[in-house]
Amino acid sequence: MKKLIFFLIFLILIINSTFAAIKVIDHDAEVSEFLYEGLSDRNFTFFDPRVERQGGAGIISSYGVSALFHNPANLANRKSRRFKLNLPSVSVNIYNVAKVMDIDGIETLFKDLFRSNDDSNDADILDTLIDLYSEFGYGDIPLINVNADAGFSVAGFAVDVFLKLTGHVHNATGITSDLRVTSETAVGAAFGFAKKFNVDDRLNISIGVSAIAVSRSYIKSYSTSDLETMTNSIGSFLLEREAVSVFQMPINIGINAQYAPFTFSILYKDINFSDSTVYLYDSYNDYFKNFFASFSGGSSKSKVAKMSPVDKKGLPGSFNVGFGFDPNLGVINLKGEIDFVNLFNFSNTTHYDYSNLFSHIKLGAELQLLNTIFVGAGLDQGRITFGATLDLFPIIIDVDYGWVERTKTLAESMSDRFTVSIKLGWDR
Repeated sequence: MKKLIFFLIFLILIINSTFAAIKVIDHDAEVSEFLYEGLSDRNFTFFDPRVERQGGAGIISSYGVSALFHNPANLANRKSRRFKLNLPSVSVNIYNVAKVMDIDGIETLFKDLFRSNDDSNDADILDTLIDLYSEFGYGDIPLINVNADAGFSVAGFAVDVFLKLTGHVHNATGITSDLRVTSETAVGAAFGFAKKFNVDDRLNISIGVSAIAVSRSYIKSYSTSDLETMTNSIGSFLLEREAVSVFQMPINIGINAQYAPFTFSILYKDINFSDSTVYLYDSYNDYFKNFFASFSGGSSKSKVAKMSPVDKKGLPGSFNVGFGFDPNLGVINLKGEIDFVNLFNFSNTTHYDYSNLFSHIKLGAELQLLNTIFVGAGLDQGRITFGATLDLFPIIIDVDYGWVERTKTLAESMSDRFTVSIKLGWDR
């Protein structure tokens, strides 16, 4: 256990060493070329399909490595204390599904994204991409997410390593010519532990803490006109664009009070001590070279510049509470949860609507049958979500559907999201 802890500390230090500054650039305008308002002030989010389909309510129901990101106190509950293993878990989220699937050539585009095809026509792919981006109007929303992680949890301790790839579409006016696209890569590691204290036969208190070390990088945004005038392949076009990176290490602290079958939780989430300083690279390719050079013990010759912080006050931490009911009936079980999120926010964030009551509420329920079939639904800040899990040990398949906001004002502009997730491991 000591060796593992030392390794995790070493990993965090290595990731942090990637961002050694050479010179300072104090121009917020340059940062905005990569990080738009509403992107730059968002903390890293871990995607757990079972939590998301329950309206994002996971303060009580998350377990295993998912508890590292949603509530570390859950690492001490009965389900998390049993050995859990993800090797690996992969999920894909596709947004604006109905419009995307109606675009001519979209099937060919997806095939070319996931395989090498020398016969593919870049001109056709470009036309399809431009049509695809043009379907996104006003607001800020992901186009596609690919999430992958591997980790384990046992006896109140958990470790997870993760990778998240996201294509963001942003349009501040709704006019097609103002549409911009940027890609995000998040890579990092999380670890945490929790301890349970039994007060009497039915009442117990759990306290948990987790830390998430994550490097997030963005390429310089581009427009549809940039695609039309590019002279090389799409892959080269993206890798040769300038990139920025941000290192963050938020900490979560949770406390659970369980009086079976009820649970009450208090969560202080995303405690950030860094100023979210942004580092500039000559190209996205240079960012990757510099990142991997740190692990090999070498040094990269990539040009790195230090830009002004995204937010000198740090990213927003929040105070949250959750109430859950889980009778644990055995063969058939129905459990529910309601979370009140961002009740107190210690740093203003431009993408969040504080004035709307629904923006503080996440609620959901799940029906379990024979520990094999799980069906869930919920309301995520007023938006409907639903889905199902099929546990074919050791393979777990999740399919989920729901809606997300394009803007900070609830119901102003929404888009649908379809998710497929496959996990290989031990989750019994």
